[in-house]
Amino acid sequence: MTSIPGLKQIIEETGPDGKTRLVFDIDEDRSDAFFRQFGLEPGDEAGFEKLVIEAINNFMKDAKEGNNA
Repeated sequence: MTSIPGLKQIIEETGPDGKTRLVFDIDEDRSDAFFRQFGLEPGDEAGFEKLVIEAINNFMKDAKEGNNA
């Protein structure tokens, strides 16, 4: 169980093309709470995708600069 409302698990999948993607498994009954946790409107998948991409880019930038503990 995670501390993010509605999030059951995050799954990493590799497609036939070798690209990896993250799948966020969300409890349908709590999906509104999941999106609101991130300041998004319920069902705003594009906004969530943008947020995840920004977070990963920031993590990679910090790692490159040696700022991750």
